Amino acid sequence: MTRIPRFAALVIVVFGLAPVLHAEPDAEQAKTLAKLAKLRLEAASKTYQVLWQNYREGRRSSDELLYRWSKRWLDAERELHGQPAEQLTALKGHYDRMVDLERIIRKVSQAGQGTVNELSAAEFYRTEAELWLLEAKAGKKAP
Repeated sequence: MTRIPRFAALVIVVFGLAPVLHAEPDAEQAKTLAKLAKLRLEAASKTYQVLWQNYREGRRSSDELLYRWSKRWLDAERELHGQPAEQLTALKGHYDRMVDLERIIRKVSQAGQGTVNELSAAEFYRTEAELWLLEAKAGKKAP
């Protein structure tokens, strides 16, 4: 008998909290969330740009690291800007960064200083970015 009242109390608590769990953020919280999203975007962009500069100057970070930070930049942009045109701009930016990365890795590889896996990874990064961009242009939701 004691189990039924406990279960009923649990149901009441869960359903009683439902409006709180689904409540819209207040204006101050929305402002804070927007500020954090903007800071996240700026940090991802800055990190990528510093890594990219180092890469171009021969202080090479890994291509995987550049890809991951470009992807983080893309994700931060897409979360901050929800309009379809802004989504396309974000995807195009990531695609352009991956084209540049592949171009440099291809040059390094042709000079005999790169590895096959770096080149094939760069081809993957660029192809993936191009696929996402084309899917978005076709109206499909890109990752």
